[in-house]
Amino acid sequence: MTKRVVNLAVLSAMLLFFAACASNNGSPPPVRVDTSHLPATAEAAAQSSDPVSDAILTAVNGARASAGVAPLSANGQLQHSAATHAADMVQRNFVGNFNPEGQGATERMLVLNPDFKGGVDENIAVLDVPAAAEPAQIAGQALKLWLKNPDQRKVLRSPNYTQTGVGLARKGTELYIVQDFIGP
Repeated sequence: MTKRVVNLAVLSAMLLFFAACASNNGSPPPVRVDTSHLPATAEAAAQSSDPVSDAILTAVNGARASAGVAPLSANGQLQHSAATHAADMVQRNFVGNFNPEGQGATERMLVLNPDFKGGVDENIAVLDVPAAAEPAQIAGQALKLWLKNPDQRKVLRSPNYTQTGVGLARKGTELYIVQDFIGP
């Protein structure tokens, strides 16, 4: 009988332990991020590729070549995603990989291509650039900033990414630059 009581006590303690481990400890449940649409006003303001975004792609591919990594090819969906995010940051006055609703590069890619299954990453730079600055000069500033940051440098040089899109948005002399990367 004593052995049964001890076994029952041990079993009860184990059940309580596992129940405590399974509880969310007051944390909110995970939130599903909307992948049905991009922020409408930002998407409407998103600009297509231009000489600055082309110069950034050229500079990034030069840095990749120096690191022995294959060049990235331009991807129109990624460019649209990046340009929408740049416009969203300008319009809503934030800087970050996720918008206020929690939508990041992966969610933006899923809006544009619901069947997408690859990896997505993103580098962001905000530069103070006069309107008359040359595209190559702007690209050099962005690349220098990204290469200084270990996380951004790792993304930029990763052989896991094969395609990219660069989006831009201006606010006064500030230029918001978003570069999205995808791999197979």
